[in-house]
Amino acid sequence: MSGTISSKGQVTVPKSIRDALGLKPGDSVVFIAQDGAAIMRPARAWTLEDLSGSLRAYAKKGPDIRHGHREALAVALRARKAKM
Repeated sequence: MSGTISSKGQVTVPKSIRDALGLKPGDSVVFIAQDGAAIMRPARAWTLEDLSGSLRAYAKKGPDIRHGHREALAVALRARKAKM
């Protein structure tokens, strides 16, 4: 299926797609640009699978608290006090 983008950037979602996704007037959708394609899906609550790895880019390098958490916590607290 194809469509045309209007001068306002709007696209009409074909009825067969709306029906397949259960979309009704006023429903929200999410657009995702991925590998040169646009993906549209109904907006919904995120699952853990959707969020998996999404914060990796924002993770700060620091002590690994999974192992030796007491030592890592002490290092983090000393670093925090040093900044004050």
